[in-house]
Amino acid sequence: KFLLKRRGASACDAKVAMFEFRRHFFKKILAELPAALRARRLETSERTVIALVAKQMATKTLREHRAGRLAEGGLASLRGDVDALRAMLEPVIEKVTPGDAFPS
Repeated sequence: KFLLKRRGASACDAKVAMFEFRRHFFKKILAELPAALRARRLETSERTVIALVAKQMATKTLREHRAGRLAEGGLASLRGDVDALRAMLEPVIEKVTPGDAFPS
């Protein structure tokens, strides 16, 4: 964020760029998680990081949407991603924290 601002990006542009970075990281988790789950059980620290990323994504998505920088489709897309994450994790852990990011 600092580097973006230092290069002349507006605060709004920096927020959008950081949001896209978070979204890319979340999509990477979704893409790589099935293989990781087939290979082994997740460690507690890994579950904690995944839950934190999901919660941050939910919070940032709502903020971007409320600020008018994210369309309704983006909001729905993230909800689908969080639901997909929950479905992947339910069989292997007792309690899935990322689902708390989007209460039903």
